[in-house]
Amino acid sequence: MSRLIRFLVPQKLKYRLFTAFVCLILLPFGALNLYNFQRIETLVQKKISQQSHYQLEQMYRTLEDQISIAFKTLIFLQQDDTVKSVLIHPEQRNVLENKRLMENIFKNLNNSFFLYNPSVYFMILDLNESVYTSYPPKDALIYKDLRNNPGFNRSLMNTSSYHWVSSDANYVLRDVSTSAYLLSLYAYLEDTQNQTYGMARISIDYSYWLRSIHKQSDLQQQYFVITRSGENISQSVPDSLLSEEVKAQITEHPGQQYFIDKASNSLIVPGLVYCQPHSPVCAVC
Repeated sequence: MSRLIRFLVPQKLKYRLFTAFVCLILLPFGALNLYNFQRIETLVQKKISQQSHYQLEQMYRTLEDQISIAFKTLIFLQQDDTVKSVLIHPEQRNVLENKRLMENIFKNLNNSFFLYNPSVYFMILDLNESVYTSYPPKDALIYKDLRNNPGFNRSLMNTSSYHWVSSDANYVLRDVSTSAYLLSLYAYLEDTQNQTYGMARISIDYSYWLRSIHKQSDLQQQYFVITRSGENISQSVPDSLLSEEVKAQITEHPGQQYFIDKASNSLIVPGLVYCQPHSPVCAVC
């Protein structure tokens, strides 16, 4: 036992002084620095998280405004006498005249409501196999296929005969929009007796919206929109991806304040973008 003590306790004064310096000054000072570093790191992460959450709230407000305006345009279309006349009595004018009238209405709507964000697309179907759009379509407009679109399924709609589809496959010509998905409002147009005389689809290109938000932001962040099942919908930087581990963490805990992805050395801030069933989740990193 005495040999062990002699081995552990330095016998010479200079070694004792060095050991005392290490144990009483160097180690406590190093531990204090490590503690302070961790505290500062945590505070910086919380500050970045708060800024990112504020940014997400601002993004949500702008998207909510677009959604609100899209819904107002649906109400306008339902109340517009010209739209009702074209859809109910297409025989009163020739095909080209009906098309011209509807295109003018779409153009006026975009100029009135979506002047600063024109990436909104309109499609209206009557009950006489006519289709009117505000965009050049990616595929041929086949009335039967459009009318049988799952978005027009009555069982998915509320009592007001409309519902939102958060990941509607993009149907616009690629030269106009390269986004993979659109946020679409599907609705039936009904008169005062609740008799259907047409169907409408109003779509918002939220990938375009997301890229616009990213360009306006002064923070060096990237934005991703994914579904609750983890499917990637859109991102602010083309070709950027979230790892499967990060997407799993976001979809399992969308309400968490933030977390660190060690693989990419990134701080991830998830947040709900649009509160509907199967709604997208937005992540900032």
